[in-house]
Amino acid sequence: MCLQFRAAGGNNRRYESIMGHDSARISEVWREVEAWPVRTRLTLASRILESVERTLDAPDKPSEERRKALQSLIGIWTSPNPPSDQDVQQIVEEERLKRFG
Repeated sequence: MCLQFRAAGGNNRRYESIMGHDSARISEVWREVEAWPVRTRLTLASRILESVERTLDAPDKPSEERRKALQSLIGIWTSPNPPSDQDVQQIVEEERLKRFG
């Protein structure tokens, strides 16, 4: 399926859709948006680019291992008797031995 956009000067250009099933919706939105005043379209384009930038700047999801470790820490923080520094030291040492022998 192709999307059609009217370029400046009235020429039609065809762009292959890389979004498959979304192409009909994109065409529908484009038909509505292309009738808007230029300033309104520029405002929309700016907001879209800002949202993309925020998405790109967002940190990646933590790995499953890191997520489990964080959940474990949260559990420790909320426990009524958190481990002492000495207990933590021992836990860290035991984990190092497990991991590195």
